[in-house]
Amino acid sequence: MGHFDKRYGRPACSAGYPLLQNGSRGIYVFVLQVALNALGYTTYTLDGAFGPNTQNAVVAFQRENSLSTDGVVGCATWTRLVNEAVGIGRTPTVIDP
Repeated sequence: MGHFDKRYGRPACSAGYPLLQNGSRGIYVFVLQVALNALGYTTYTLDGAFGPNTQNAVVAFQRENSLSTDGVVGCATWTRLVNEAVGIGRTPTVIDP
């Protein structure tokens, strides 16, 4: 659980990341946005605020990965996202902050 920050409450699962949804804010939303953009699911901004663009990117990622398309980043979504994004480096869809 190296990524888990006690200020965020319980993690979504063993991936160590907190549950995120529309209205969430903070560093974990930023991490989510970076990973989504690297994988080609644009959030248009890297602002640490989970709004409509981030939710649309999450739903698109969930749809493409046969996950529940609820727009909520819980255990299954974090696990798939982290597994796909780790070590990917820069891609054409990466946004610089």
